Amino acid sequence: MNAPMTTNVAQAWTTFWAEQGPGSRCLARASEELLQPLDTHWHELASGLLPATEVLDLACGAGAVGRELLEGQPDLHVTGIDIALIPPSQDHRIELVPWTPMESLPFGEGTFDAAVSQFGYEYGQTAEAASEVARVLAPGAPISLLLHHSDSPLVEGMRLHKRALEGLCSREVRETFIAGNASVFGEQIARLKRQCPGDPIIDQAAYGLQIHIRQEACRRSDIWKAVDDAMLMIEAEKLCADFAQGPTVAFDLIKRALDAAENNDLATQLDLERQSQREAGSTNDYKGAVRAFLDKRKPTFTGKR
Repeated sequence: MNAPMTTNVAQAWTTFWAEQGPGSRCLARASEELLQPLDTHWHELASGLLPATEVLDLACGAGAVGRELLEGQPDLHVTGIDIALIPPSQDHRIELVPWTPMESLPFGEGTFDAAVSQFGYEYGQTAEAASEVARVLAPGAPISLLLHHSDSPLVEGMRLHKRALEGLCSREVRETFIAGNASVFGEQIARLKRQCPGDPIIDQAAYGLQIHIRQEACRRSDIWKAVDDAMLMIEAEKLCADFAQGPTVAFDLIKRALDAAENNDLATQLDLERQSQREAGSTNDYKGAVRAFLDKRKPTFTGKR
């Protein structure tokens, strides 16, 4: 049997559920128009199950489906499994088992009387998972799997996001970044934006990478851009405005560290770096940038400490 998931994938989902909280659901931001029919489906399914039915919830997350099942039939027992480290259930009728891939279930044959999943089964290796689910289900047990439609806006958005990430991590872009070629890098980013319209990760990554390229060019005393004399002040003002919209507190801390490095010994400089990191991490700009990253949007910096 192939490995069902990588450690990186498990850790990514662990981080996601840690940010959501124990009572959350993967569709927390969805409209009531979407949530209501989903909840109704689980209520109706549960109402047709006998009391004491053992239900297996695949890729359960924080146990949202289990909670809805109990609304339809309070006398069920739901066992949820997930590859991530998920928060424990506060309801004794729901047992959530972390670090458990659906392709390798730690249960005996015929353990469960029903199996369910909501937007989770398709993230696994479905052939291997199907074999395991068949093994642990009793003969004739009902199965209800709600899956993302391959043509849904969500799946299409994820395809677009995947293309954007692949483009940003491509050998071509990586080599341009390492070489510090700002003009070619700008052309590559513009092409990616045309290929993946509307995906915010491109602007977010490009902003940080472009700042790094400019800083490296300054450090090496390279010429970043040559302009005619008549355009010098206009371009300089544009550059200043660009920096002013960035994390100015962090820029100030970087400049202080660079200035101090000329006279500091290694231990003193490392102490200054630690202090600067601590100061930068406590700013409103840092907190706002983290929120922007999680929301997949471009950050807005205020310069407030």
